[in-house]
Amino acid sequence: MAVTSGTNETQQVMDAVWELLLPNMKPASLLHEQPSAAVDLAALLSALQIEPPRCIRSSTLESTLSSQVYKLEGKELDSGTLEVSFNGNEAVLTIQNCSVRQSSLWKRLFASQQK
Repeated sequence: MAVTSGTNETQQVMDAVWELLLPNMKPASLLHEQPSAAVDLAALLSALQIEPPRCIRSSTLESTLSSQVYKLEGKELDSGTLEVSFNGNEAVLTIQNCSVRQSSLWKRLFASQQK
């Protein structure tokens, strides 16, 4: 039994374990009582798999959003702007306010380049 941060209702999960699972656990192994169950379980477990998420290398929104300038609002932002420009496997993020303009280059890594 593993409980992860995938829920904010951890107590409800633990209550279900105590109320539903624990009372139905038996001290004797069911696999000894039903030998075919061990074979069935092994086949079931060997077929289990988790597909990793597929990384999307680009978005259809890149061409629409590229080079659009967005006005930032808020007292600390000092009427600044934000711009993202896409070019091939690179994106340039530029943030500017009345006194400073700063750009950062981001390169897209493909599966073969990731460590």
